[in-house]
Amino acid sequence: MIVAPPNKELKLENAEVNFKLTKEDFNQVLKLSGILGLPNIAVVGDGKNISISTLDVKNDESDNFSIKVGDTEANFKMIFATENLKMVTGNYDVSISSKGFAHFKHEKDPIEYWVALEAGSKYEG
Repeated sequence: MIVAPPNKELKLENAEVNFKLTKEDFNQVLKLSGILGLPNIAVVGDGKNISISTLDVKNDESDNFSIKVGDTEANFKMIFATENLKMVTGNYDVSISSKGFAHFKHEKDPIEYWVALEAGSKYEG
């Protein structure tokens, strides 16, 4: 995790996945991830909907929780470590690249986060 900004400006061009993440949805997913003891959060596209889910990618039988956050025609599963999503509360514009990282931009405050995707993330278009 980068705790100081880099010297040059980071840009995310041609992100394949874009959606708005509300404070309420984000807080609910983080809360249930903690309650269920799940180490991962995934943004999943099934060709129709985009959802954000809590899960354990190493255990297919673990509990999970999912909330719809947008629409898509693509199929993907972008995985994050829950511990890497400790952010200031608020609404975010989210852009995710299949190249391995995501950009979370706070809707009102000048706050931005760049978060790496975990192994096993995939974008099938």
